[in-house]
Amino acid sequence: MFYGDFYPKQPDFYSNSLGTQTWVDSIKAVVLGIILFNKPVLNPIFSGNHIVEEIMDRRLITIFSFLSAINVAFMGAFAQTHQVSGAVIAKGIPVAYASIVLSQDSLITKTKFSDEEGCFLIEEVAPGKYLLKVSAVGYQALEMAVEISGATDVGILQLQEDSALLDEVVVTAARKLLDRQADRFVMDVSAGSFQTSSLLEIFMAAPFMQVKGDDIAINGKRNILVLLDNVPVPGATLKQVLNTMNGNEIDKIEFITIPGARYDASVDAVIHIHTKRALAQGITGSVNGTYSQGDQARGNMGLNLTYRKDRWTLNGRYGFNRSNLVTTIHNNREFTLPSGNLAIGGPNSEFYDTRLHNASISVGFNINEFHQLTVTGHIVKDDTPNGRMASNLGFSSAIGHAADSSLMAEINTENSNSFENYSFNYVGKLDSSGTQTELIVIYTPVGSSRYRVVSRQDIFLPDGILESTFPSIRNENRSTGHIVVLQSDWQLPFDNQWRLEAGVRFNSSRNDADINQSEYRDGTWLPMSDYTFTNRFREDIVAGYVAAQKRWAGTQVRVGIRVENTDMGVEGVYDRRFFDFFPNAGIQQEIIGNRVISFNYRRSIARPGFGQMTPFRTYLNAYELFEGNPNLRPSYSQTFTINGDVSKNVFLELAYLQYRDRTMQLPRQEGLVSVWTPLSMDGSEWSANLSYLYKIASWWDANSYIRGFRYAYEGPLNNDYVDESGYSYNVGLTSTVRFPAGFTLDATYNYYAPSGYAGWYDFSSNFARLAIRKNMLGKRGQLVLAFNDIFKGQRYRSELQAGNLYVYNVNYNDTQRVSLGFVFNFGKSTVKMAERKKLGNEDIINRAN
Repeated sequence: MFYGDFYPKQPDFYSNSLGTQTWVDSIKAVVLGIILFNKPVLNPIFSGNHIVEEIMDRRLITIFSFLSAINVAFMGAFAQTHQVSGAVIAKGIPVAYASIVLSQDSLITKTKFSDEEGCFLIEEVAPGKYLLKVSAVGYQALEMAVEISGATDVGILQLQEDSALLDEVVVTAARKLLDRQADRFVMDVSAGSFQTSSLLEIFMAAPFMQVKGDDIAINGKRNILVLLDNVPVPGATLKQVLNTMNGNEIDKIEFITIPGARYDASVDAVIHIHTKRALAQGITGSVNGTYSQGDQARGNMGLNLTYRKDRWTLNGRYGFNRSNLVTTIHNNREFTLPSGNLAIGGPNSEFYDTRLHNASISVGFNINEFHQLTVTGHIVKDDTPNGRMASNLGFSSAIGHAADSSLMAEINTENSNSFENYSFNYVGKLDSSGTQTELIVIYTPVGSSRYRVVSRQDIFLPDGILESTFPSIRNENRSTGHIVVLQSDWQLPFDNQWRLEAGVRFNSSRNDADINQSEYRDGTWLPMSDYTFTNRFREDIVAGYVAAQKRWAGTQVRVGIRVENTDMGVEGVYDRRFFDFFPNAGIQQEIIGNRVISFNYRRSIARPGFGQMTPFRTYLNAYELFEGNPNLRPSYSQTFTINGDVSKNVFLELAYLQYRDRTMQLPRQEGLVSVWTPLSMDGSEWSANLSYLYKIASWWDANSYIRGFRYAYEGPLNNDYVDESGYSYNVGLTSTVRFPAGFTLDATYNYYAPSGYAGWYDFSSNFARLAIRKNMLGKRGQLVLAFNDIFKGQRYRSELQAGNLYVYNVNYNDTQRVSLGFVFNFGKSTVKMAERKKLGNEDIINRAN
C-alpha cells in the first residue's frame, strides 16, 4: 500500500489550486477503487454465491469509486474556514467540560466544551476578529481577543480559582444528562446511572421515546435509523444490539428528530450511538456484569478493550446476555356472526431462554493528522433453543362472560439468528478549515432459522371433556440475506459563510426465504401447499443529495434535496419502482439574548416491507392468520417544525406532520378466523413539546419534558371507512442528585396518556426508574442498584373496532425488575497534554470508529 504518498503532506494538497501531485493522487484513488471494488476481482471471493454476484454490479461500483476519488482531488479548492484549538488547565491539571464561547460583534458564533483532558477544537470558523471566553464552575472566567486567518492554536489557557465562590461552597463541575438542541436531543450517558443498563433500558428512561417491547419511537416517529459509530444497524438485528450493549460502552447518544438531506428519505428520526474510545496510548478497557430479577432472571456481562499505539487504534468488544424472557398476552376478540355474537380470548404465555452474543473488532489507522481509515467487523448471534408458548382461549357470547368451551394450545419453538457487519470507513480532513470527505463501504450477511411446532390444539368443554382436536402444525422457515452499502459524502465550506454538502449512496439488498408448513396426519407430516412458498426478494436504492448552507450575521439558511430511485420486488410476485425528490429546508435566526429560533421542513417516504407485500398466508393458530397485501403503496409524509429557546433553560418546539398511506397491521373476520393484513391510512398530527432543564442546586440537576398532540387518521378498514381524531400528551421528569462519597441518585418518571394510531386506541402507560450509583476504587469502578418499571406501567393495553370485529389486547414483557451491576475501568485514564494536542484529530476518530 502506498499510504505515504497517497495522502501527501505537501502544502499544495491543501492550497486553493490543484497541483500536479493532487492529480496523481486522484488517479491512484481511481485505480485503487477499481481494483478493490470491481466485480472481476471479487468473483474469486464470492464465487458461487448468486446473491452477492447479483448485487456486485460493475458499472455502479466503478462509478461510485470514481466519484469518491474525484472528491479527494477537488475538495481542497473550496476551503475558506478554519479551526481554533487549545487546552484549559488550572494548577497544572486539565479542566474538563469548561465552556468555550467564540463571539463576534456580541453575537455567539461557536460554543464548545473541553474534553476530559481539557482540550477543545472549534471547527468551521470564518476568518475575522473574535472574542474567546472560557468559563468553568469554580473558576474565574477568562477572555481574550483572537484573530482568525488560518488554523489557530491559542495554546494552554490557565484558569484561576474563584476564591469568593469556593469560600461559600465546594463546587464540583457536573455534566448534564440531557441537552436539547435545535434538531436533536443529546444524552450524555456517563452523567447518569446507566453504566450497567442496556440500551433498551436507557431508551425507556428517555421522556421523548416510546418503547413497546422491542419497538421504539421518538415523539411518535417510528421510521428510525440507528447508527453505531456512524455505521447503520440493520433492523433485523436491532433487538440484539439494544439488549447486549450497556451504558458503560457509550459516550453519548444523539436523538436526531430533524434529519438532514444526508440521511435516507425513509428516515423520520436518527439515533446515533457514539461508543467510548480511549485517548490514552497503550491498553485501556472495562469489564461489566449485571444481574436482574423480575418474574424471571436475566444477566449480562461484557468486556471492552482499546489499544492505541502511535497512529494505530485497535478496539474489541464482547457482550453476552442470557435471559429468561417471559411475555404474557391477553388477546380477546369479539365479532358478530349470523348466529349471534362470539368472543374468543384468554391468556397466552410465552417463555424464551435466549442467549445473545455481540462481538466487534475495529482497527483504525491515522495516515496523517487529517486522514484516517477504519475497518470494523461486527458479529451478533441470537439463539433461543427452547421456546415454549401456551394459550387458553375461551369461547363465549361476549368478552368477560363465562366460557362454554376452551381451546388449549401448546407450541414449541427453536430460533437462531446470525448477523455479520463488515465496514470500511475513510474520513479525510483535507485542510484545517473543515473541508471533509467520507467514504463508507458496508457488507452485511444475515441468516435466520425458525422452527415452530403447534404440538397440541384441543377444545375442551367446561366440565373438562375433550370435544375436538386439531392436527399438529409444523413451520420451518429459513432465510439468508445480504446487504451492500456504498456511500460517499462531501463537506465544502467557503470563505463567504457558505457551506455545501453533497453525497451519493447505493444500497442493495437480497433475501431468500423458504417458508415450509406441514400438518401431522396418520403418523406422518404432510405439506400444506397453501402455506408453503419461497420468496426471492430484491431491493436496490440509488440516491444522491446536495445541501447548501449560508450564514449572514445572526441568520443561517439551509436548503437541501435528496433524489432516490428504488427498484424492489419478489421474484414472480411483484415488481415496484419509485423515483422521487425529497426536499428539506431550515432557517435559524438569533434573537434577543443570544437565543435561537429555527424553522424546518422535511419530506420523507416509508417503503412497505417485502414480507408485507407478499400475498401468502402464514398460519398463527386455528383462529388467526397473517396475509400480505401486494397493493400496498409507499407512504409519503411531510413535517414542519418551529423551535427555539424561550429562555436559557426552556426549549419549545411546535410541529405538524401530514402523512399518506401509512401502513398498519389490521384484522378482518372470515367466519371464525381473524386474518391480519397490512392496510394503509392517511393522517396528521399537530404537536407541541417543551423541555425545561434546570439546576435546583449545585449538586442537584433536573429536567422536565411535556408533549401534547392532536392526532387524526382516516381510511378504509374492511367494509367501513374510519375517520377519527383525538388529543393526547406525555410527561417526563428526570432528577440527578450527587451526594458526598461518590453516591449518585437518579429518578425518572414518564407518563403516556391514552392515544389513537391508525385504527388502534392505546390506553395509558408509564415508566418509573430509581437508581443509585456508587463510585469506588478511585472512580474506576461503579456499582449500580436500579429499580425499573416500579409501578408496572409497561403493561400495554390497546383496543380496535374493525367492522364486526372488536379486539382488546394486554401485553406485558416482564419489565418490572431489580438489577445490580458493576463496571470496572482499567488502564490509563489521562493523556499527556502534548500528545493530545499533537494528534488534533480525535473528532475524526470519534466519528469514524
